[in-house]
Amino acid sequence: MRAVLAAGEREGHPTVYVNFYGILSVEDAIARLELGYRGLKGRLAGWVEGVLRTLQPTVRAPTIQVSPQLDTDAGRRLLTLLDLPRRAAERAETKVIVAFDEFQAVLGAKPPLDGALRSVIEQHGTQVGYLFSGSHPGMMRGLFADRERPFYGQARSVSLAPLADEDLAPFIAERFEATNRGAGAALGPLLDLVRGHPQRAMLAAHLLWERAPEGGAADEQTFGRSAIWKTSSARRSPACGKGSPTVTGALLSPWPAHPAARPASRRSDRSVERGRPRATRSTDWLMRGMSLSSGGGSP
Repeated sequence: MRAVLAAGEREGHPTVYVNFYGILSVEDAIARLELGYRGLKGRLAGWVEGVLRTLQPTVRAPTIQVSPQLDTDAGRRLLTLLDLPRRAAERAETKVIVAFDEFQAVLGAKPPLDGALRSVIEQHGTQVGYLFSGSHPGMMRGLFADRERPFYGQARSVSLAPLADEDLAPFIAERFEATNRGAGAALGPLLDLVRGHPQRAMLAAHLLWERAPEGGAADEQTFGRSAIWKTSSARRSPACGKGSPTVTGALLSPWPAHPAARPASRRSDRSVERGRPRATRSTDWLMRGMSLSSGGGSP
């Protein structure tokens, strides 16, 4: 998702990243949206800050029909915030790209917010491109494939392939080197073990980093000690990159040989295949002017 936004920025498109993880209310969604909009850069940064500071709960929201549960000051503020990308696109005179991460969380809010989001962003046409991502494939499919849900048929599904070894290997190796350690001969077995799975790669790199000698390089014996491992010093490892979790305990073992028996990727609608097909570039259709929110259904 970050790569798509970075590609959009390189082509001159303002981008917004909003993470809905853990939201429980309209007020939570408002806070996440405002945080995301404050990430706009350039001339839009000052503009959006002024808008957010002057925005009052009673401001006139877009003319749409909403649930009575959202006919409140907070509900009207939410609808107004959801319309900001369109206003930003008009001001910047170019397409704006908005990424909603952990989008399945809108179903857990009280009330569920998918109807409100759909009612606003469907009016944005091709001015704004939307990218929806989530860590719960089943709930994401329900949001977009269930005929009873507001977003049914409103987005194109993009399945993500496993991370390629040529991308994952230098990412891990560079972070080891930055902390005066080397992944060494253990890097190959690690790649064979994780098979491009993002979360498993992060965890395995963390465990290997803790066993790698400072000022030296890990080897296959080091990997053997770290691959099946149950305790941790519970500290954050730089080898996994920014945002890596604190691991308090783990048991990591190779995946079963049959693809159907492997756990599905947290970012994919399908089981992770052993092969390494390259993922479809999400930027291809975003940059061609397609919008995930177009009223006519799938672009």
